[in-house]
Amino acid sequence: KLSVSATILRLQENNAVARASAPAPGEEGAAPPASRAVSGRVMGITLAELTADMRAKFKVEPGVRGLVVTAVDSSSDATGKVVPGDVVVEMAFEPVETIGEAQALAMQAERNAARPVLLYINRGGDMTFRSVRPRKG
Repeated sequence: KLSVSATILRLQENNAVARASAPAPGEEGAAPPASRAVSGRVMGITLAELTADMRAKFKVEPGVRGLVVTAVDSSSDATGKVVPGDVVVEMAFEPVETIGEAQALAMQAERNAARPVLLYINRGGDMTFRSVRPRKG
């Protein structure tokens, strides 16, 4: 059931991203769909899969697994708890390496919005937990 939800969420997120980044009629330069599949937003946190470029940009060691934080919405509960360059290794004690996995876990948490999601974070080699409440609405 979760993988079905993740697939649906990923398609919805990609369609929304595609609409937001699609050029107006007559314009050129839309990113290919494959490039959009490696990042997405979860609970006000913009995450990206750990490609070679992302590892270099955020100085993430080769053996680290997870999703790198590229931005945090100022209205998110994650503000001040999670910073760009952090690597989310687990969400709710589940390993995450794809945006679809993170979105499925966030959707599960949103069903019970009173409960925060525990993130296991790698911050420059130091491991820490952060509790983030999902967005309401």
